[in-house]
Amino acid sequence: MRWIFVAQNQDGNHYYQVALTVREEATLNRELRPLQMLQDDYPKVLLTLDDDPPRDIEGIKDTECKRLAIGFEAVEWKLKLYKWKSKS
Repeated sequence: MRWIFVAQNQDGNHYYQVALTVREEATLNRELRPLQMLQDDYPKVLLTLDDDPPRDIEGIKDTECKRLAIGFEAVEWKLKLYKWKSKS
């Protein structure tokens, strides 16, 4: 079972998947799958503790948690947590 964080502000939803590391391809694929299943155009971000340069994987931003914290603007966010059950 995976969890997806959904932050909401005046621009709409922003989806976040959190993982300790995604340096192994199998782990990366597992962590991307819930975000890939979402069928809308809102921003999707995979957050990790990997100290790697940010990258874009099929429209999903893969970035280090510290980078996101630095980049947050002073806007009001509502946060929701959703369970995602794998169909495998």
